[in-house]
Formats: sequence, C-alpha cells, structure tokens
Amino acid sequence: MSLLCGWTMLLLWPLAHTQIFMPRSGAMDRAIAAQVRAAIPADVRTRCLFVFEGPVAYYQLTDARRVTRFPFSAHISSRREAAALGEPPRVALDAAMARHPGTVITVTAPARPDRNAEMEARLLGILHQGYRPIARLPHRFFTVDETLVIWRRNDLR
Repeated sequence: MSLLCGWTMLLLWPLAHTQIFMPRSGAMDRAIAAQVRAAIPADVRTRCLFVFEGPVAYYQLTDARRVTRFPFSAHISSRREAAALGEPPRVALDAAMARHPGTVITVTAPARPDRNAEMEARLLGILHQGYRPIARLPHRFFTVDETLVIWRRNDLR
C-alpha cells in the first residue's frame, strides 16, 4: 500500500509543482522585479547601467545602456567564466567602470562558490570611492534569498 502511495506522489509531483508552487514563485519573482525596476534610476538610458552581479534582465526591463560588451555579469564576477572573455576579467571590469556608469548593481551574500573575490574586491573599492548605495532589495537566485544593492554615482541625484 505505501509503495503505491509513494509512486502516486512521485507521478503527481510535476503536476503539483506546476500548478501550485510555480505560480507562487513566479508571482513573487515578478513582484521583486517590479520593486527593483522602480528603484533603478530612469537615466540608465543615458547614464548607463552595469550589472556586475544579478539578473541581466534589468538591462532590458529598464531600456538601459550598457558599459560593457559582456552583458552576462558572470563573465566578470565568476572565476569559472573568466576564460570566456578573451581578456582578463580585470581589464573588462576596469573598462566598464572607466565609462562611469550612473548605476551599478551588485549582490550581497551570494551562495555561489565560483565567485571571483578579486574582482568583487576591486569593484567594491571603486564603488566606495565614487558611489553610494541607494537601495537594498530582495533577490532570489533559484531558491536562495539574496540582496541586490543598487549603487548610484555620487555626482548624480
């Protein structure tokens, strides 16, 4: 009897997942994205956005100009992706920040083990010299809760 119950649960799990859990998760993700989008200054269309770490969808959602030809943030922020650039991540990061983006997005306390600590430290040094955090908002990386930090250049309101 319990074997039959176990198989039934196994077979019904995909249905339950798509009908019960996914809609809740999707609704939560849309609400979080709306919050983040509202916190990103509108001038990213002209002053540029740099997503160092976080969802690159914010480039599209805000119609932002990018400061790098590497839109996928993991290419610079991940050790595993570092060789994918064709240039050292430090060169790519320095080039992006030399364009003085008006807004930068980072993530705090990520669960990713392949994080490039050297690039993160380098970026945070630059940010602490010329930027200020304007928002800290929830972010979900699959099922891990993190915080997105939106940084604004000090000379901009």
